[in-house]
Amino acid sequence: MVKVQKLRGMLFVILTIPIGRLINHFVKEWVARPRPEIADQMASYSFPSGHAMMGLLYLFTIAYLLSELTKNHKSKLRYWIGGLVLAILTGLSRVAEKNHFATDVMAGV
Repeated sequence: MVKVQKLRGMLFVILTIPIGRLINHFVKEWVARPRPEIADQMASYSFPSGHAMMGLLYLFTIAYLLSELTKNHKSKLRYWIGGLVLAILTGLSRVAEKNHFATDVMAGV
């Protein structure tokens, strides 16, 4: 028999990423904000940043699963802080590469 904790983790993984992707797609189409003006820019809309949103979802999913495996509260906090820091760095990289405006990244996160 599958433990409730494992079932909850499986459902979290199975639902989080696809639902996040759908939300991102619909918001992009609804807002229809163009990307910054640079050569060889992607053809899709800019707002919200899909990389920032998906990065956050993946990293927080990993943090959630790792925190479920440990009883140590300091380790749990480290997983979540690590995920947050990496998500912020992902967003900053999107702005630094001029693929998004800062507001796109903030909305994605």
